[in-house]
Amino acid sequence: MKSYLLVVICLIFCLAAQANVTTLSSTTQSVVLNQSNNDDDTLTIGAQIKKAREAKKVTITDLAKEIELSVKNVENIEKDLVIPTLDVLVQIQEYLNCEIILDAEE
Repeated sequence: MKSYLLVVICLIFCLAAQANVTTLSSTTQSVVLNQSNNDDDTLTIGAQIKKAREAKKVTITDLAKEIELSVKNVENIEKDLVIPTLDVLVQIQEYLNCEIILDAEE
């Protein structure tokens, strides 16, 4: 039952996120980290965040301070142990100046 509930929550999150998260301002230069249809090249949300953070040379500590989360929470997001809220995803996108691609199959 617990795993079923998690799947339902994830699907709702992904559908809502597709409608809301990718609304960056037109002046924001987006870094698209996942455009491939090949499953081997698909990055999870956490992997996209980590890749964008490292590309911008931002530490986990700096990102955590900026979005007002604990370092442990950011680490868990990057490891895909925690699903970030839409608000957190938007904050990360704005701070790292990137676009996080959400995949309903994740």
